[in-house]
Amino acid sequence: MTEDRVLLRGLRVMALCGALAEERVRAQPFEVDVGLGADLAPAGLSDD
Repeated sequence: MTEDRVLLRGLRVMALCGALAEERVRAQPFEVDVGLGADLAPAGLSDD
């Protein structure tokens, strides 16, 4: 199995997060990096 990688770097979103009540009612900026490894060869052989 070969592993293909999908990388999202510097994805910026506004989200609700926090321990205090005032943090959970006002959206805050977050920046994340996400990496996904998968064998995409079967998908590349068809249109499925």
